[in-house]
Amino acid sequence: MTSLGGMVAELEYQDAESPFLLNFLVREDARGKLKAIEFTEIPFQVNRYFAISVTGPDLFRGRHAHKECWQAFFSCLGSQEIVIKNLSGVETHVLKPDQLLIVPPYNWCEIRFNSNNSIMGVLASHPYDQEDYLIAEPPL
Repeated sequence: MTSLGGMVAELEYQDAESPFLLNFLVREDARGKLKAIEFTEIPFQVNRYFAISVTGPDLFRGRHAHKECWQAFFSCLGSQEIVIKNLSGVETHVLKPDQLLIVPPYNWCEIRFNSNNSIMGVLASHPYDQEDYLIAEPPL
C-alpha cells in the first residue's frame, strides 16, 4: 500500500465498535448435531447470506472493511481464523463450530482458511454494494 493509500485509509476510517462472539445453541444426539441461533439475537437485520469456500489450506479471503454493513461470520466446515484490524489495534479469532463472530462496520477483516474444503457462512446487514468497501487497511 502506498503512503497515499494509507492517507486515504486514515481519512475514511472511523472508530469502530469491537467485534464480539455469540454462541449457537447446539443439540447433539446419535443422529448428529444441530446448531441454531435466533435472528433476534443478532444485532442487525439480516438482508444477505453468502458462503465462502476454498479447496486448499492457507488461503485468504476478505481483506476489506465496510462503512455501513455489519457482518456475522460462522464456520460451516473446516477451520477459519479471522484477523481484525481497526483504529484501536489488531485481534484474531479462531472460530469454533458453535460460535458466530459479529463484526460491526470499520473493522478490516482477513479470513484465513486453515483446512482443506473449508466453508464459512456470512450474514450481512446490507445487500452487496461496492461503494461500501474499504480495501486499505486502517492505520495503526
